[in-house]
Amino acid sequence: MGTETSTAAAATAVGAGTPTARRGRDRALAVGSAVAATALVWAVGRAAGAELVVPQGAGKDPMDVGIGAVLATTLGISLLGWGALALLERRLPGRALAIWTRTAAVVTLLSLLPALASQAEAGTKVVLSLLHLTVAAVLVPLVRRTAKS
Repeated sequence: MGTETSTAAAATAVGAGTPTARRGRDRALAVGSAVAATALVWAVGRAAGAELVVPQGAGKDPMDVGIGAVLATTLGISLLGWGALALLERRLPGRALAIWTRTAAVVTLLSLLPALASQAEAGTKVVLSLLHLTVAAVLVPLVRRTAKS
């Protein structure tokens, strides 16, 4: 048995070629793509001069929106979205994708409200809004492609 054959046999043995494994891989790539895209938006925003500091109100220190917070939040929200679709696919298989897509759209729109309502500078508001929209613009279509039929 050659190397190619043994590698293929090993991959098949652990289920790497199954629809479930491909779905998981593709969803993980979607999450990674959303994280990478928000990192790029954050970097461009900073390079363009946005301070990315959000005032928190009287007596509270302003919140610095650093790259670590952006990446961690994007990762967490993306994984939550993945998990929500997986749960819907199990509980409501015929309607999962439609429900998930509508929920993602509503969550995206609601996520813009705090950024837009904050007392941050205009450039910061623009970058924060673009970060939220970027997650949705990357994650929703890529994850939708992986949905169970």
